[in-house]
Amino acid sequence: MKKLYTFIAVLLMTASTFAQTPEKMSYQAVVRDSGDNLVSSQPVGMQKLDFKYPVIGYGIFFKVIELLYQNDGKMEYDLDFISFNVNYDKKAVDSILKDFGLFTIEDEVLSNKRVLESIKEITEKSEKARASANSRYRN
Repeated sequence: MKKLYTFIAVLLMTASTFAQTPEKMSYQAVVRDSGDNLVSSQPVGMQKLDFKYPVIGYGIFFKVIELLYQNDGKMEYDLDFISFNVNYDKKAVDSILKDFGLFTIEDEVLSNKRVLESIKEITEKSEKARASANSRYRN
């Protein structure tokens, strides 16, 4: 019986030496811009945002994206209104909206190219579906 315990102990110690975690994990990502072009060796806005505003930056980004979807992709650049809606200070919100290339501000109108493209695509699909449904009901 003692030999069995010794054998099991040696077996467990041998197995534990082979079950080591790797020191690093290789990971490769492909990053594309809103025009579906490959982005290589240039800073990515979300990475820079994550560096300056680690968690809150993502929250503010996606809350503003949600506001844009609710307003057909464009809205007045009213920093008081946006800051109130994201519940964060105006200086940081202004930085997030202007400093990382994630949003476009032209003539005091805030937009995001990806949101505008998405709304356009959704609208076109909806119009096609409506036309298809109308043609089925008419025939």
